[in-house]
Order: sequence, then C-alpha cells, then structure tokens
Amino acid sequence: MRVIVLGAAGFIASHLVEELIRQGHEILGMDDLSIHDGQRPKWVHSTRKNGAKWILGGVGDCANEWNIHQELTEFDPDVIFNLAVKPLPHSLEYPVDNFKTNTAIIYNILDTMKRVNRKREYTDRNPIRLIHFSSSEVYGTAQDDIMTEEHVLRPTTPYAAAKNACDALVISYVKTYGIDATIVRPFNTIGPRQNDKSYAAIIPLTVKRIKEGIPPIIYGDGSHTRDFTAVEDIVRGAIAAMKHGRPGEVYNLCSSVETSVIQLMDMISDELGYKGGYQFSDERPGDVTRHLGCNLKAKKELGWEPKVPIREAVRRAIHG
Repeated sequence: MRVIVLGAAGFIASHLVEELIRQGHEILGMDDLSIHDGQRPKWVHSTRKNGAKWILGGVGDCANEWNIHQELTEFDPDVIFNLAVKPLPHSLEYPVDNFKTNTAIIYNILDTMKRVNRKREYTDRNPIRLIHFSSSEVYGTAQDDIMTEEHVLRPTTPYAAAKNACDALVISYVKTYGIDATIVRPFNTIGPRQNDKSYAAIIPLTVKRIKEGIPPIIYGDGSHTRDFTAVEDIVRGAIAAMKHGRPGEVYNLCSSVETSVIQLMDMISDELGYKGGYQFSDERPGDVTRHLGCNLKAKKELGWEPKVPIREAVRRAIHG
C-alpha cells in the first residue's frame, strides 16, 4: 500500500516508518523538523536508502493546508498515519499557538481527504484510511481505577484540550462525511530516539543529567503514576488499527501497568549505576496525577497486546 506518515521524523513515527518499510509498503514521510531544531535526524537518511520518500522543513509543515493538499493529491495514498503535533511542553509556553496548530493539522487532513475521496467515487480506488494518533492526556487524571475508552475526558493542559478537539473533529467527519478514520490513544511511550533536544522526554533528560553529573529532576514528589509502553508495541498497535480498527472508534494502546515517576527514575538509575539523589521541583502546570489504561478493547478488536516489559523498554530507551 501507499502510506503517508505525518510527523514522520518524530520518535514513534520514525519507528513506524521503518516497520512499514519492512512490511513492504511504499512510504512518504512529512515533517517540518521543528522538534529537531531544523536538523535531519539520521534515521531519515537510512529510511531514504530503503525507499522512503521525504518532504521536510517548510514544505513538510502539516499545519499548512497547501502542503497537505499537494502531497495527498500527488502521492495518492491508501492510508495516512497522523502523528504530526506540537508537543505538550510547547503548550505550556505557547498555549494559543499549540491549540491552533494541532487543530489546523487535523482539519487540513480531514478536509483534503473529503475532497480526494469524492473524486475516488468515480474510480475503483477505495477511500483514504486515516489512523489518527490521539493521546492519553485527553483523559486527564484517572477518575476510576483504570481508564477505558469510555473514561470521562477532562484535559488539563492546552495540548490535551487540542488533542481532545482533534478527536472530536475526526469523529464528526466520520459521522457526517463517511471518512474512514480510526483513533489510537497511546499512553506514555518509551524507547530509543525519544526527543533529547527541545521539550526532552523524561528518560533522555534524566540520562543526560546523570551523564553530566547533575542530579535527575523530579517534578512534584514522584508519586504521580503513568502507564508506560514500549515504542515497538505502540507501532504494532497502530498497524493493527490500520488493518482491523473500525471507523470512528478509539483504541487505547497501553501496558495496563501502573508505574510511579520515582519508580521509573529508580529503573533508569539502576541501569546506569547511578547512586546519587534526586532534585525535587514544583509540579508542572496541569500535570495529571494518575494514569492507568485499559487495553482490553484493543486486545479484543485489534488482536493486539503489549509484549515488552517496562524494565526492558527502559533498557532499550537508554541503550538503543
């Protein structure tokens, strides 16, 4: 199949691109490289050698409607994976820009799909299929012991509010215009290639501080919990959603294992042989206190379940 991956130079997306290539799909990756400070990461070059096509920089900006229209029309994909996003930490500094950009991206995708699909009604081509990456952040803090797809949505940051709006727009286009779109909600994903530059994730940031001889930083008291899942498992779940997901449905991709931030820090410290202490700081604005996802729907409907234990996922994230 012909597949477009948006935000393709990012952490999860780069692993997804590689797996799709391994499975024999024809790939076009788009990315504005904003989280890479404008630099092309090395996996762009390796995937290009394996046949992937890339649209990078300004012409890879998915918030630009013309860019999306141009590539959907010219590349003529069967499937789109949308991972293009301004991340959560960005929303704490630039809330309006974060909301506008993230919602513009999904609107551009959906409206272009609607127009392209109308033309396909006169051919033998099936409508384009969209796998939209949401976020567990739309749930806010867990109100029950475990967060199913029916959990109340109470976003606590501008980023989470934007992702919530994006999900609602996807579902509205499914119901109103018959768009073929499925939503996946990854919980906290860990593995090699997590961003270590602007808006660095917890593992690369902690590793960097330890290697520089600086105590790792914990926001709050470390009791906040998350549901960590290996990036390899998230990629398998996204591809399972491409094959088996129902239009308009949402699927949690998570380990269903609850881990506190301080437990994660201890795992990182053990892996690196770090014996020092931690630096505690004030909680970040809008930070959720508890996340534990339910993956039963994905197991039942997608035939997917996570395989990598968290300690192994942490090891791979540190050592690659």
